[in-house]
Amino acid sequence: MRYLKKVILTTGGTGGHIYPALSVAEGLRKKGVDVLFVGTSLRMERDIVPKFGFKFVGLNIAPPRTLKNIFGYIRGVFQGIALVFKEKPDAIIGFGNYISIPVLVGGVLSGKKIYLQEQNANLGGTNKLFYRFAKKIFLAFEKTYDDIPMKYQGKCIVTGNPLREEIYSIKSYKEREKLKVEADEKILLVTGGSLGAKEINDAVLKNWERILEDKNIRLYWATGEKKEEESKVEEIKWKYGGKKLVFFIGRHVEYKGLRYLLDAEKHIKEDCRILIAGNGPLTEQLKQSCISERVIFLGRISDLQLKYYLHAADVFAFPSITKNEAFGLALAEAMYCRCVPVTFTIEGSGVNWVSLDRITGLEVENSNSLEYAKAVDTLLVNNSLRVYYAENAHDRVVKNFTMEKVKWTIEKVYNDLGL
Repeated sequence: MRYLKKVILTTGGTGGHIYPALSVAEGLRKKGVDVLFVGTSLRMERDIVPKFGFKFVGLNIAPPRTLKNIFGYIRGVFQGIALVFKEKPDAIIGFGNYISIPVLVGGVLSGKKIYLQEQNANLGGTNKLFYRFAKKIFLAFEKTYDDIPMKYQGKCIVTGNPLREEIYSIKSYKEREKLKVEADEKILLVTGGSLGAKEINDAVLKNWERILEDKNIRLYWATGEKKEEESKVEEIKWKYGGKKLVFFIGRHVEYKGLRYLLDAEKHIKEDCRILIAGNGPLTEQLKQSCISERVIFLGRISDLQLKYYLHAADVFAFPSITKNEAFGLALAEAMYCRCVPVTFTIEGSGVNWVSLDRITGLEVENSNSLEYAKAVDTLLVNNSLRVYYAENAHDRVVKNFTMEKVKWTIEKVYNDLGL
């Protein structure tokens, strides 16, 4: 990697990817190399990287696990390709994660030198796609050789994981002085990485009293983002008194069938709350026609809030009535989050192909509010049935509507071509 003037580093999502990349970026900067860091505008690298003084470009991409995200990801790939042709780097270094794929694709198409770094013992999915095109692959562990075909192992070198200088130059006694730690005081650090780890967090909570029995222990607990997400979901549940939740999101227009949902509410026997997100030309009319205290209009919510609501809700109301609803991205997203849908039969629409009646949810006669109410009640009352449909719904989206099949197809093409 000698005589490089400009290098693009690409990764993101977790500290395990970002901080090794930043360590390499620091080393390159000391050698006078112009470094551009490319990640996503939606994850932690957006905030972390600029603080270290590096130029940062954030692609608007999310994990390609739902149809909405897949379409956004495809746009992101084209953005990544365009960025490589615009910046004309001498080399690209990928540190894994789905976030690095767009720039690496651009590197392959433009014939740039590609280097890969793998932090884990097992080769990650992105690095599995691109090791064939890499000039050199830097490994943290000898074991990773097992994941790489013999003919490509000559490209590999075990270097360990890059550490930031501020980590290995830290003096323990100085840090204890900063924290005002007493001489006989013990420090217990609990961390599951930058995003946290549910099992570790649960173990700490379970043993909380035992941990604190020793008065000389000071606990630092990095719960991570995952813990925060779980608390947000719980917050929504308790906001509505712990009652069962029926959730709708979409434009408030005629073909979305909201008037049938509001009519069905009058016949739903189970104690629940019906949350209606979104807005549109019919919003005010719908509010005026609904006098039930069980129905709450949320207005527009962010993508992040949507995720929390889908995980908090028990039933996903999808009362669209015409084939204007050709597929239903919101439907697939709800199913992925294990929020069980109730739909109407719609001739000529893909809705009833996305969600299968009595397999991933319930489907009733079009525009029949009474039957819709009965289906919602069935799911709210029967927890085991709802859980069964929820798991089937999640599995159906994973197997049919994510990037995994695309990834498998790409790998098959590579193998068939002998690349």
